Amino acid sequence: KNPQIGTTVTANGSSGQAEKAAEVRLEGERGNVAVVDTVTYENLEEGKEYKLIGVLKNKTDHKVVAVKVGDVFHPNEENETQIDFGEVTLNVGKEYIVYEYLFAGDEELVTENQRGNDARGINEADKEKALASHENDNDKAQSIIVTEKEVPPTPKPRPKPETKNPQIGTTVTANGSSGQ
Repeated sequence: KNPQIGTTVTANGSSGQAEKAAEVRLEGERGNVAVVDTVTYENLEEGKEYKLIGVLKNKTDHKVVAVKVGDVFHPNEENETQIDFGEVTLNVGKEYIVYEYLFAGDEELVTENQRGNDARGINEADKEKALASHENDNDKAQSIIVTEKEVPPTPKPRPKPETKNPQIGTTVTANGSSGQ
């Protein structure tokens, strides 16, 4: 059986699901977002080592935002592992997608020499060596939507009621005589 992988992205605690992308609300035009991708797998050989490369891209133009080479792992009972992209700067009004690639743990990869937010993404030669990949733009579970946080409007100070010069009228009565 061929290895297979699937992914679920979590951004600032909001997880993508089959029917709904992870949603992040930010104040301003951009902000740092904690991105972690949980990768599920099937048909991996017990006792063998594997590694993953995750690529976070802008969903519209496919511009690479971040590349992360995961730690070497052994298949576990949960059939899942994680790639932590750390804090990534994302823009409001954009949608992002995570692609994942699975490799043998001892595979020498050019991409491993790239660091951080490398715009090259995954090396094409490396891509061909992948045992499995998950590159589905329509998979909401691996998508992040960034929207602007609604900031409640600052309440306007209430105008003070206009005060007119108060006037008081008095009439004094003393021993039956009224003054006017």
